[in-house]
Amino acid sequence: MKQNMERSKVILYILIGLFLCGGVFYITTRFSRRPSLTFPQEQPSTAEEKIIASEATVDECRVKVTTTNKEFYLDTDIDPKVRCYQYLLNEVSPSGKFVVFEDLSGGVDSILRVYWLAGDDTIRLDFFGTSKIFDIRFLPDDKLVVLYGYKGVYNEQYLKIFDLSGLFKNYPDNIHQQYKIFTDLSQHSKKIVLPPIGKDYFSLGVIGGKLKIYGTQGINAGALGEYEVGDLAIDSSRILITKEGAVARVRELAEVKSYLTRVINSRVVYDHESPDVWVIHVYEIKDGHTATMNWFKVNKETGEITKEFNF
Repeated sequence: MKQNMERSKVILYILIGLFLCGGVFYITTRFSRRPSLTFPQEQPSTAEEKIIASEATVDECRVKVTTTNKEFYLDTDIDPKVRCYQYLLNEVSPSGKFVVFEDLSGGVDSILRVYWLAGDDTIRLDFFGTSKIFDIRFLPDDKLVVLYGYKGVYNEQYLKIFDLSGLFKNYPDNIHQQYKIFTDLSQHSKKIVLPPIGKDYFSLGVIGGKLKIYGTQGINAGALGEYEVGDLAIDSSRILITKEGAVARVRELAEVKSYLTRVINSRVVYDHESPDVWVIHVYEIKDGHTATMNWFKVNKETGEITKEFNF
């Protein structure tokens, strides 16, 4: 019996030892500081933010812009109840710096606006009046091509090319801050009169280094015209008459000289421009408002002057 008791004690000591070892192991693993597990960490991106997509939202007639970092909306002045549609023209530049989109001025006149990501600003790019903007397309170097004109009027359909990078180099000095428009497009835009072919030009495509112009029948019907991309370069040296020179030429007109002599508070000032002409306003300040004598258009290359009104 004594031998059995000794054996029981040994077993008991062994069990106690095992229990104590297990407890120490549990406490050590449960409460001690564990080594950190290392997982691959996503590093903050040092890449420049870029615009990667844009699309029209029909209900509110806004343009949804998606960048590599965020999403936001650009407002238009188009009434969703009147004209907004899912094919509202909008295009992202190849560099991801710009979005150009269609809009209206005064509910009737076609305009294009451009959003510049780096400056977080939207500027009216150009005014196209009652003509229709058929299509817009970016060239690989961020130059924008606009196809516009009047449907069915085959001798009034045009291309206009804008160098957006060049325009924004002088930002904000070349921006009219009140109206958010470019004050001078002449050095960074170019207009091409399309040859009348008895059909409407309708859409644009850039394929193999060429700008292709398609008709209403679409791409499958073949291109109605094409230009080498290199031929669309903008040559600022073609502007021979400066804005100041245009004002001086108008001042030298006999009828304007006579007007300036007769009318005390008369003015001759630059007002705005198109790709081909400077528009000069001759007017007087009368009873707190302006009274126009005439508007004069001065051709930038030839200096030829035409009047808006012929009395």
